[in-house]
Amino acid sequence: LKNQLEEKNLSLNELIKVKNELLGMASHDLRNPITSIQGYSEFLLKKGSSINEDTRDDFLNIINSASDNILELLNDLLSLSAIESGQLILNLQQGNLRSLIEERIRLYTHLALEKNIKFKIKCHGTRIVSFDPPRIGQVLDNLLTNAIKFSPVDGIIEIIMESGNKHIKVTISDEGSGIRSEDLDDLFKPFKKFDTNLTENEKGTGLGLAIAKKMIELHNGSLTLTPSKKQG
Repeated sequence: LKNQLEEKNLSLNELIKVKNELLGMASHDLRNPITSIQGYSEFLLKKGSSINEDTRDDFLNIINSASDNILELLNDLLSLSAIESGQLILNLQQGNLRSLIEERIRLYTHLALEKNIKFKIKCHGTRIVSFDPPRIGQVLDNLLTNAIKFSPVDGIIEIIMESGNKHIKVTISDEGSGIRSEDLDDLFKPFKKFDTNLTENEKGTGLGLAIAKKMIELHNGSLTLTPSKKQG
């Protein structure tokens, strides 16, 4: 009994440590957008009537963008919390995964066009499978937006779907700078951000891949990254 209590105490201490680390990192990531919102809104309240319309619009765009960043982080934290606590229940439905992939690609075509990135789709078969469409849609959102963020201008993102006897394999490839071998072990950990050549100062919450991996595992699948000689 004493050994069991010691093991539980160690496990609890580890969970508390992880919780404190997550809270610390979340607070750090929230501080910058909140500071921006506070600073620019305060300036507009004090001197908004005396600045020209273009400058005022720039400030409002910064406030709007910072608000989006906060909302994205909070949504990701809620998703991760629900998964970790076991409160996330999948609503499995019979559906066509190919149709969902094509729908999500259409959703992000406008973002890709801003960098003149082209999608290449190769879907072999249209097998009906059981999955939670919003959750798998969230996984695809994370992977596709990451591919766009890390791709160079004029790049190509390739999506391949292959049906096996007992599984479906989806591969999303981009032409980005890739992940260093020493970072691979931390790739799917929450709040892990790496030194990469993002274009246009694009940033993420550091939670997208962690959530995507856990969502796929809830579907009894696996999410992996395979480095290629061409990077990406």
